[in-house]
Order: sequence, then structure tokens, then C-alpha cells
Amino acid sequence: MTVTPGSFSPDLLVRALVLLQHDLLERLLPHRRLRSQPRVVKRKMSNYRLKRAQHHTWPQPTRTGTRADSIKRPQPTNP
Repeated sequence: MTVTPGSFSPDLLVRALVLLQHDLLERLLPHRRLRSQPRVVKRKMSNYRLKRAQHHTWPQPTRTGTRADSIKRPQPTNP
């Protein structure tokens, strides 16, 4: 489907953006707990290092990652 510029009114586009924003905010993923595991395996034949005693007490992360997306409210257009 091809849409030509100006085929939708600005008010319709703003309403569509607001509905999209509400839909995205309703479907946010829940916060995940902080966790980390070493990249090791128990068996010998692997590209990863062998699992050792120090890997049993692997340090856990102390802060969360940054958010990848941010949703901003659309700015009203001045006629």
C-alpha cells in the first residue's frame, strides 16, 4: 500500500500516535531480577572454558541496564 503525503489529516495521525502509545505502555514487559552466570560448561569438549569452583560464586550485577526505548508524548501542532 502506498500512502501519498498529506493523505491523512494531522489530527488523525496524532490520535493514531496516542493510541499506539497507550497500546505500547499496556504491553511493557515486567522488570526482571538481576542475574548473571559465567559462560562455562561442565564437559571438556567445548569452545568455552571448563567450569571451576570460582564459577559457583559468580558475582551478580548491582545495577540494571539502560532502557532501549523511550516514549514521548506527541507535541500539539500550532495552526
